[in-house]
Amino acid sequence: MMCLYSPPLVDIEADTHTDLSGFENPLNYYHQKTQILLDLRVQQVIWFFSDSQKVTVAQLQKAWITMG
Repeated sequence: MMCLYSPPLVDIEADTHTDLSGFENPLNYYHQKTQILLDLRVQQVIWFFSDSQKVTVAQLQKAWITMG
């Protein structure tokens, strides 16, 4: 049996309920997870940050944009 992987076009993430105790800098978690998703060929990753009320959009082979 052949298994085909088709990554999602968009992945939407929110920063709530994330245990960041293993990270010296909490932003490292978000950056690492975003890069992993992009490496898996997700076309666009959107993060909603509750405390700062900001949104980050990361796309394959483009600069990441933070708004808000």
